Amino acid sequence: MLAGHLGFHHQKITPLRPRANATAEHFIRTLEKAIHVAETDSIPWKQTLNAFLREYHSTPHSTTGASPAELIFQCKIH
Repeated sequence: MLAGHLGFHHQKITPLRPRANATAEHFIRTLEKAIHVAETDSIPWKQTLNAFLREYHSTPHSTTGASPAELIFQCKIH
């Protein structure tokens, strides 16, 4: 119901099968790399996580041409 109201399709996947949800797996892999680099450079991982998510939410998507923040909140993150 909520998914239809918000305009997306909820799709169930098999747990612990990376091929079932490649987009999410790619995001997690990228996030893990960022945290690993931060730990290597002795930067607090929480600081890196916040910066990573801010950049992710403000970067326009190649398909929609808009950032996740613009699509969800109708505003740009600066």
